[in-house]
Amino acid sequence: VLHEYVGLLRCLVHMFPHRVEFQDLVTLTDPDPEADFFENMRHIQVYRRARALKRVARQLQDGSLRICAAALQSFIMPFATTPLANPKFSKQENVVEACVDALGAICRHLPWKPYLYTLRHYIHLLQTTQLELKLAISLLITVLDAFHFDLETLQREAEQSIRESPAEPMEEGSTQALGLGGEVAGDAAAPAASAVRSHCLNGQQLQEQVQQTITANVLPKLLACLATRSKAEMDHKAVRTRGVDEEQVARIPLALAVVKLLQALPSKVLEANLPSVVLKVCFMLRNRLQEVRDVARGVLIKIADALGPSHLPYVLQELKSTLTRGFQLHVMSFTAHYLLKSLTANMQPGQLDPCVNIFVQVCNDELFGEVAEEKEVQGIVRKSMEARSCKSYDTYELLGQFVSCSHVAALIHPLKQVLEGTMSHKVAHKVQECLRRLVLGLLENCQLTGDTYLLLSHAMITDSLPILIKKARLRCQKDAGDELVCPPNSRPPSCLLLPPTPTRGGEKAAVNARTNVHILVEFGLQVLHLTLKRSKVKITEKKVLEMVDPFVLLLCDCLDSKHVKVVASALRCLAWSLRCPLPSLGRLADRLTKQLFLLLKNYACAGAAKGDNFEMILSCFKVMTVLVRHMEKSQLTEKQLQVLLGYAEEDIHDSSRQATAFGLLKAIVQRRLMVPEMHEVMTKVAELAITDQAEAVRVQCRQVYLTFIMDYPLGKKLGEHLEFIVSQLTYEHESGRDSALEMLVSIFQSFPQELLLESSSLFFLPLALMLVNDASARCRKMAALAARTLLAKISAEKRDSLFSLATSWFKRKKVPMRQLAAHACGLFVEVEGAEFDRRLTSLLPCIAQDLQPSNHENENAADHLLFALLTLLSKILKGCP
Repeated sequence: VLHEYVGLLRCLVHMFPHRVEFQDLVTLTDPDPEADFFENMRHIQVYRRARALKRVARQLQDGSLRICAAALQSFIMPFATTPLANPKFSKQENVVEACVDALGAICRHLPWKPYLYTLRHYIHLLQTTQLELKLAISLLITVLDAFHFDLETLQREAEQSIRESPAEPMEEGSTQALGLGGEVAGDAAAPAASAVRSHCLNGQQLQEQVQQTITANVLPKLLACLATRSKAEMDHKAVRTRGVDEEQVARIPLALAVVKLLQALPSKVLEANLPSVVLKVCFMLRNRLQEVRDVARGVLIKIADALGPSHLPYVLQELKSTLTRGFQLHVMSFTAHYLLKSLTANMQPGQLDPCVNIFVQVCNDELFGEVAEEKEVQGIVRKSMEARSCKSYDTYELLGQFVSCSHVAALIHPLKQVLEGTMSHKVAHKVQECLRRLVLGLLENCQLTGDTYLLLSHAMITDSLPILIKKARLRCQKDAGDELVCPPNSRPPSCLLLPPTPTRGGEKAAVNARTNVHILVEFGLQVLHLTLKRSKVKITEKKVLEMVDPFVLLLCDCLDSKHVKVVASALRCLAWSLRCPLPSLGRLADRLTKQLFLLLKNYACAGAAKGDNFEMILSCFKVMTVLVRHMEKSQLTEKQLQVLLGYAEEDIHDSSRQATAFGLLKAIVQRRLMVPEMHEVMTKVAELAITDQAEAVRVQCRQVYLTFIMDYPLGKKLGEHLEFIVSQLTYEHESGRDSALEMLVSIFQSFPQELLLESSSLFFLPLALMLVNDASARCRKMAALAARTLLAKISAEKRDSLFSLATSWFKRKKVPMRQLAAHACGLFVEVEGAEFDRRLTSLLPCIAQDLQPSNHENENAADHLLFALLTLLSKILKGCP
């Protein structure tokens, strides 16, 4: 019967397309049955009906389909609501989903009165349980999400109602009710202005009516639906099931829809009704079932996202007042983190200031309070997912990212108090990690400037460093004064007297409330290091240089600390600071050099560079490299340079420290510093450039060695180095021969012509032999490249002598020598091009003689020779047209 009525409606739309009732429905028809809405809705296949409803919902939402409200309510809505009431479609999720989407799209285009009727209808269905609970709540949420009655929408609705209804004179009582008295009725001079004013007042009146209706009638029913206790909650605890209460879980998403509705109402209504909604969701987080907490947490996060950062302090207060003990504290910190994380997409720095103290208290409770102790209990961790992880470190990073400049101290001061009041290494390590994550967050804060970072770093270092340095000096004085000093005019103590018996366990270590002060110094150094590393300040500006210059003395003082991490952080800062033209560097260069060598003496010995010491030593070598390379005022003594070369010679064989060793060697070579040990070190570097298996190491060695050869005045020793490189062309491994060829190519490109003329014969013959004897195709190709580079660089007279040498090989009896001659002559053709014509008279007879069949006895060797000769001829034809 329903299908027959649908067919009848389609016929009416076709027969009377211009009638008011049907003119908007014409767009739903189509000659193609696949695209016709009515044909799809009467189709026997259910998925075709769902597809038609989804298409209409999508078109209504994007505005491509326009249908009047009367047609939507009278003709389209029944198509969406009828399957929902039919139990036959309850298990077909695609149909139910399509109906719900279509209902939401229709409600977004309904006027106020039809929308209110629909809203009350589905509230009634939820209260009377005429539909399945999940479906009824889903429908009600969909209708609530479709609430669209702002002032502009109501204004259009009022204007449309006035255009459709005939104008009637307003009575005096009605005008007085609107607050107009008799002015509107008596003002006949400006009818247009009166009409506009009347429309505006009607829109405002309708808005007040909508708000009053929602506040007085709809909202109490929604809150009642939200607060309704489920059947399981009303059961006695002795018979209550321990499983998930589906009815309770299904009602939680209704809170989000209620909050969105409250946002469309005046702020007074929102403030009055928001607590009950938020408290309901917060109470669901006290549930011991993980599934219930996950749903409640997701809804609370969406509520906070809808309300925005301005309401986050209130949500946190409600959450904190609800979750007060036991596992609830773990849920509290976990939920607070995800609330903050969900708001970061649309948050600006400074919006978190009102709730910074709440977040800090929650994080510190999780890290240092009873909650931290409970996280170590396996029984608690096993039962609660929230207790298995600690989100406070991530929270500190997010707080640093969105806090304002005036509230940075509110993040640091509580951690500083924890450090001053604890003697536990574990607690100190947690504070250290919090400060490290806080630094990362602060550097992502777009409100903070480079000056702010420098001021923060300077304040933290100067506040804590004097205490740290004082402790170190007192320790040194105590060590120096351990020996007993006899008072004057008294006999020395007898050497036969036994010292007192030591107590059990030895002497107790002295403790102080300032024991952990080095962590604060390290925090300030981290801020400075990352500020310089990430270019938060422009080191070329004069103002920035004036602010960075005072740090040099502080960093030198930090190098006297006994804490390895403080020293390592100070060295990282120095590695960046030394690149700046700071005035104090020249004054403190000698002191800094002595401190660096003292660190190398104490920590760079065998077996000492492990763990944190290893990081410190790497940083020390980096600073030394920068000091040698960038500071001309720093003059190293011969003894100091010998020490550095000794460390570099040792480290180039250590894969974990090769990078810093090569950097130091490059800096020394670029400064052309010279000591007798330099030649020995460079010889080892040259050997390593050939024998090492790692490509990166060979490249670094080649760069250092070539710089040494080209920049240092070697005199007669230059020939020894060149002979060493040439001798490596016969190295057994391909990688070594390739590295030697790379060095030769660089030498040929960079050396002056005079030096190449003296050693051209030394280079040419081994390179030519590689063209025939080397088994590696890559090495043969590189040898040809090196030989061509050499021939192009030397003079024409020297090329003539080498060509005469090459053509003399054609007269040898051995076939490989004639093959070598063909390859060598091909190099001359490629280098000289058209100028090679002058050599053809002497070369062509040699080629013609070798092409005679009578001269080839061994077929295998003859094949190679003939191939080389034909290749030479092709080069000649190409280069000498």
